[in-house]
Formats: sequence, structure tokens, C-alpha cells
Amino acid sequence: MLKTKQYKEGDIVTLVMTGGQELLGKFVSENGTDFVVKKPLTLVFGQQISFQPFTVTGDSEGEVVLRDDKIVSVLQTNKETTKAYQSATSGLVTPDSGLIT
Repeated sequence: MLKTKQYKEGDIVTLVMTGGQELLGKFVSENGTDFVVKKPLTLVFGQQISFQPFTVTGDSEGEVVLRDDKIVSVLQTNKETTKAYQSATSGLVTPDSGLIT
């Protein structure tokens, strides 16, 4: 995997896996062979895009270790999807910046 950018702990990242699956999660660490994210979710395509747990039977609420050789690309998640991810994982909705009335 070509490494061109370092991420900070807590950044919301999008990982594209070798099978084409997109995974979103909070960046924890990477060490050259493993990439660690917390609370990973995958996308569900329907009338609207929504999220589902990374695994149905495993406990993916904590940290999940992914092998670097199974990752095609790692990207900073766009702002709109980051807000949706944060809402889905925390239950809190963050308002757009500006005056709150």
C-alpha cells in the first residue's frame, strides 16, 4: 500500500478494502503491517446511504485491527459523511457552524 499521509488519532477515515467494501472508522494507529480503527461501520446502499456494523457477530464497538495488505486506499472522510458517522456512533447531532437561535 502506498503511504502518503499520516492521520491523527480520532480522525474519521474511509478505508477501501481489496474486495471493494468501504469502511469508516476513527483512526487509532498504523504500524506498517496493521491499520487500527475504532467503531468501524460499512455503507448500506438503498434509497439513502446508511451505515451498518462492520461485522454482525463480532464486537466491533472497540478497536479493530485490519491488515495493510487488505487495504487499497485510506482517505480522509468528507465532511458530510463525517457528520453522519459521528451522529451514528455517538447519538449526538452537531449543528452547522453559525448562529444558534
